[in-house]
Amino acid sequence: MTMQKHKQLACLLVLGWAITTVGCMASPYHGERLEHKRDIVQFFGFLQTGREVVEIQAFNPQNKAWETIGWSRSEEKPRKWSGHHWYAWYAEIQVPERFWQPEPPQYVRERVYYSESARVRAKTDQGLTLTVDKEFTEWFDVYTQTPQEMLIEHHHGTEVTIYTKPLLIP
Repeated sequence: MTMQKHKQLACLLVLGWAITTVGCMASPYHGERLEHKRDIVQFFGFLQTGREVVEIQAFNPQNKAWETIGWSRSEEKPRKWSGHHWYAWYAEIQVPERFWQPEPPQYVRERVYYSESARVRAKTDQGLTLTVDKEFTEWFDVYTQTPQEMLIEHHHGTEVTIYTKPLLIP
């Protein structure tokens, strides 16, 4: 077996273990754009444990630390999928001002656009949840893939960066 195959197998094993022990945060996804930083962000995902507390955190660029900005709890009733029980969790949270930081300006045809970003993640007693790189509805398909297969294809580590839509600077 080649080194590349060993790396792929190791990746599959780690992701398979992570999804079945920690779970995932399916929203927000990495790169998601909000109209404004005061918008409410929809956080949701799935765990393999019911009634488990989910801590929503954001990175504070001033003190370089993760801080809790909200909480959720996974549902009591499971959804059966691919031989496992999955418990959904959900929270609507406004990411406070102190967690947003400016992005470098974008120059398009002599115009300057400005946006901001914030880093967010979800955590349980088991550890950090996995995150994804696309909107949930673009990749979620219970009929053709297992949860592990979907996360292998669309995972983005354990945190995501969300952005405001670029605004034209006058």
